Amino acid sequence: MNGKLIDASLVVIWLGTFLIVAMVHPGVANLLIAWGGAVLLGWYNTLVRRDPKTDALRERWQPR
Repeated sequence: MNGKLIDASLVVIWLGTFLIVAMVHPGVANLLIAWGGAVLLGWYNTLVRRDPKTDALRERWQPR
């Protein structure tokens, strides 16, 4: 699977969850989803997509 497609899918899932909770049950739950999603996407970008030692994209996500 292409790295950009994975990234876009994760952001769409996060935003969709955020918007659904905002419409159904706004408040603390929405804040937790927004904060937790941002932290998890940052973790994914820092530790999964990139090598923490060199901050370079891992081979799987490098453009071909």
